[in-house]
Amino acid sequence: FSLAANWFFNGHLNKLTADVTYFTYDFPGLGERNELRLRVQWDVSM
Repeated sequence: FSLAANWFFNGHLNKLTADVTYFTYDFPGLGERNELRLRVQWDVSM
């Protein structure tokens, strides 16, 4: 599953995006692996 949020500031010239994703991988012969990923991105427009 994933969850994301956007924040605009300085009008719409700057945007901060954050998302968190939970992964489940199934590797044949090695079993299952779970991973939590957090990502942040800053978009600047001129």
